[in-house]
Amino acid sequence: TGKYINPVQIENKIINSLSLISYVCVIGKNKKFISAVIFIDFDMLKIFKNRMKMEKYNDIDFIKSDLLKKKVTKIINKVNIGLNPWERVVEFSISDKNPTIANNILTPSMKLRRNMIIKKNIEMAKDELPFWSQENNTENLFYFL
Repeated sequence: TGKYINPVQIENKIINSLSLISYVCVIGKNKKFISAVIFIDFDMLKIFKNRMKMEKYNDIDFIKSDLLKKKVTKIINKVNIGLNPWERVVEFSISDKNPTIANNILTPSMKLRRNMIIKKNIEMAKDELPFWSQENNTENLFYFL
């Protein structure tokens, strides 16, 4: 973006806005906009699905559902209101994978490995990980590959 952003501050605002989110990785380096990879807490997902009366969906289908996309979109838009224009999340993806030490996304102290997420994000974007992007600060986020 050309301006300094504090990714941890943005990540914490998103995580604290929805208990369903376990981790967020904000990415902005060498980009003209901010994007985020959102990791779901699968234990909370079961509770959330029960509350929404959507137990029949398996976890992956629910993560890819319009309901979850809309919920996360609302959260991102709400968080964006309190941020400077250059800090706003313009694009996000919801990962259907758990970050773990074994898959090299978490460190042994349970911190995200930002460089690995960026690398895996680029690889997954081509094949399997859906993205939603926000154009011109509108309310609608859309899917693209």
